[in-house]
Amino acid sequence: MKKYYVYAYLREDKASPYYIGKGSGQRAWYRVTSGDRRPPADKSRIVIVRDDLTEDDALALEKILIKMWGRRCDGGVLRNLQEGGSQPPSSKGKKRSEETRRRMSEANRRRWADPEYKARTAAKMKEAWKSRDKTHITGLRHRTLAGG
Repeated sequence: MKKYYVYAYLREDKASPYYIGKGSGQRAWYRVTSGDRRPPADKSRIVIVRDDLTEDDALALEKILIKMWGRRCDGGVLRNLQEGGSQPPSSKGKKRSEETRRRMSEANRRRWADPEYKARTAAKMKEAWKSRDKTHITGLRHRTLAGG
């Protein structure tokens, strides 16, 4: 059974959190988010509030802590967009209209028709491939050999 934890990203003075989240594995340290919800560069400012939780318990604790500290939009201190206690929003499986799909397709074709965009994207992908973290490959190899 997968175990979960609740984590907090602390401000530089470490007096209060700016983000509360639920995760498992390395999520608290390597979460890819935008803007002001990124993990702090100083890893000592990432605190595991409680671990070894079921997913339901982690979601419940996350919701309690977000309510306790409050989100900025509600007059609190947290940068969380959600109230917590639920899975993150995802567009996976979302049904889009034919018109929306057509517009997205056209925009994508225009983007890839631009040689500068292609070159920039290719360079970024090559760099990402060179500097990727290879530990996931070792972990996968060990799980495969162990039969798990």
